[in-house]
Amino acid sequence: MLDKTIPYKNIIMEANQKQALANFFPEGYRIKGFEPGDEKHWAEIVTAVGEFETEKEAYDYFISHYSSQMKLLAERCLFILNEEEQYAGTCMAWFDNKDENRVGSLHWLAVHPDFQRKGLAKVLIEKVMTIFEKENLFPVYLHTQTWSYKAVLLYSRFGFHMLKTQTFSHYKNEYQDAIPILEDVLSVNDLEMLKRMAR
Repeated sequence: MLDKTIPYKNIIMEANQKQALANFFPEGYRIKGFEPGDEKHWAEIVTAVGEFETEKEAYDYFISHYSSQMKLLAERCLFILNEEEQYAGTCMAWFDNKDENRVGSLHWLAVHPDFQRKGLAKVLIEKVMTIFEKENLFPVYLHTQTWSYKAVLLYSRFGFHMLKTQTFSHYKNEYQDAIPILEDVLSVNDLEMLKRMAR
């Protein structure tokens, strides 16, 4: 869930390679690629975590941004489902532009609140980063925000570091403004680790 009780500032992160992590996959879950009709499930998940006010708003966003790229979605928009075929989370191995070049971008990581704290976000990141690794599409970038400070720590475990000034796509880098906000919500050790890794 997003923590909207704190100020919002943009955070840009970069990974130069896939981090080798212990192989983990929760029992009773499976990964699948996007199929027509999954727009509804995507909208449900991202709305549940607070990215949109309504599922209709999320659905309309998905249609306007991705519906023309169905083949790519099938390969690059992942979902994780449980044994009852409930959609628990999603993430995309997508693309953006940086300095007029196409770069890999980890997009829309979200795990429904009913399925959080089961390691599903780790599984989704691992699968997305494996796609980028197979394509040798590094560095990989992502945009997040102070509202997702727990995710910032998670991303760091996968080799992502905060960028102090660089950015990609249309995102604004607000590293200097984000640090004081993170000081209020992260432990001293976690914050120092993020600052030490930042480039």
